Amino acid sequence: MALNTLTKADIAEHLFDKLGLNKRESKDMVELFFERIRVSLEDGQQVKLSGFGNFDLRDKKQRPGR
Repeated sequence: MALNTLTKADIAEHLFDKLGLNKRESKDMVELFFERIRVSLEDGQQVKLSGFGNFDLRDKKQRPGR
């Protein structure tokens, strides 16, 4: 059973197909979405995506290198 990876390009392609956005708009929308999540996490906010999951940054102990 092979697992496929969903990429930002796949999401942009889906927006292009389903919403009729042009490819540039689709790519920009995906980038903006992930940038907003990144900035929120960086600012210490929790990100809640209903029906998908909750995200927050956690400090973890350093692990020993190899």
